[in-house]
Amino acid sequence: MRLAGIVRSNLSGERQNAPMDFALSARCQELRDQLLAFMDEHVYPAEAVYRDQMAASGDPHHHPQVIEDLKVEARKRGLWNLFLGGSTRCSRARSARPSP
Repeated sequence: MRLAGIVRSNLSGERQNAPMDFALSARCQELRDQLLAFMDEHVYPAEAVYRDQMAASGDPHHHPQVIEDLKVEARKRGLWNLFLGGSTRCSRARSARPSP
């Protein structure tokens, strides 16, 4: 996606139009697709399990097993600690937010 007509000043103070490119890189799009699939296939279905495990524990500070299970699956898919893979903060943020 490109936005035209963004006005910014250069060093001499002259105003100029400079288009901004918000398109995702190919790698970022790939990670985003993988992340959204992981959410659909594992995280959302695990919400009920999380609630059940929390209720069964009776402890509001309980750390349910389903969280550890999700971490294991995320690691298998290469979706754990994405910041260690050299992606930029901006690309991580854009990959994590679903499009409207």
